Amino acid sequence: MKHLILLFIFGWTPFLWSQNNVIELYQHSGQLYASEDFARFIPTTDSLITQVRSPGLLLRMAIVQHRMGEDKIALRYLKELSNIKACVEIDTFSVFEDLKQQKRFRRIRKTFQQNCVPIHNSQLAFQLSDPKLIPEGIASHPTSGHFYIGSLAKNKVVKYHQDTGEQNFTESGQDGLWSVLGMKVDPTGKELWLCSATGADPAHQDAGLFGFHLEHGTLIDKVLLPETTEPHLFNDLVFAERKILLTDSEAGKIYEWIRGAQTVTELATQTPLVYPNGIAIDSDQRFLFVADLLGIRQINLQTRTEKKIRSKVPAHLNGIDGLYFFDRSLIAVQIAGQGRTRIVRFHLNKKMDAVRKMEILQTAHPEFVLPTTGTIYDGHFYYIANSHLRNLQPDGTLLRTAELKGTKVFKIKIP
Repeated sequence: MKHLILLFIFGWTPFLWSQNNVIELYQHSGQLYASEDFARFIPTTDSLITQVRSPGLLLRMAIVQHRMGEDKIALRYLKELSNIKACVEIDTFSVFEDLKQQKRFRRIRKTFQQNCVPIHNSQLAFQLSDPKLIPEGIASHPTSGHFYIGSLAKNKVVKYHQDTGEQNFTESGQDGLWSVLGMKVDPTGKELWLCSATGADPAHQDAGLFGFHLEHGTLIDKVLLPETTEPHLFNDLVFAERKILLTDSEAGKIYEWIRGAQTVTELATQTPLVYPNGIAIDSDQRFLFVADLLGIRQINLQTRTEKKIRSKVPAHLNGIDGLYFFDRSLIAVQIAGQGRTRIVRFHLNKKMDAVRKMEILQTAHPEFVLPTTGTIYDGHFYYIANSHLRNLQPDGTLLRTAELKGTKVFKIKIP
């Protein structure tokens, strides 16, 4: 779970190499920044942001370029950062103090201030009692109003309904469950399928796909990867006819599983994925959308061709955890500037290969503690508002338990 936690916190972005090289390059960039080796930081980080314009890297490049005396380049990065509607509290950066008299900087500063104006469309749907749950995944039944929340820390699933409250759907570690990540109720409304993984033992980073009967919580099937020393993290899933498609973030792969098969098989991609996370599918089950650290990729499941989703409007398409298809749009839980999370809707064109409009649904909620994933139910987007993921250590222990609160699930009416 270590990489998962670090990526959520820092929202970093990679270069189009293999996953291991990307991680090494980003870590090297961070080390150069921390040691103020700016002469080497600039070319190293340039190789990252040529592929994807991450808010975190744009901000660092602006800071470094200004400190190196390149104010025009620094302002260009800040301008780009403000145009993609990232919220950056620019006045908190004393490094830019001597730019405040410049007219161009004042315009950029004004845009940042507008970007940081809170957008509140959420309301509390319900709250669970256990502050040590550390939730990551949530699913909903299409008609009954039941919600299912998975626990990273307690290796179980909790069920909630507004009439009956909360109860364990599975017990901790039931049927070999590890930490519970992404989950979905199947199209029949009779089964819950979820991703599970363990990161407690670095030498045995196992992952599995588990299915349970909704009626009585018994196991339908579980599909485990063969034991390996290679890292795996099954992260999220979607249904496509008789198949389940799921992301393996640590391996940088997409797998598919056909009901009854003994194991999963890799869904080959034309270009490497880098920490694939959220995954969505359109209503016709033709296009698969996968969010990785480079952005969002569209995969045509009929032709097995793929495209990187581009944006026709200023926007960044990385830093995404949960990803959901709704009425020719993608709803995302996204990190967007100084580690802040927002809920955003990307409206797609007819070919569904480009963003034609970006709509921010929620920003800067005071109750946010690293939101992770969500689910669509009855015209609303329900999402985990306070995962407390930072408090969970790779070995499963919790830090600063006094600051933990019971899981809050917010909802937004989808416009």
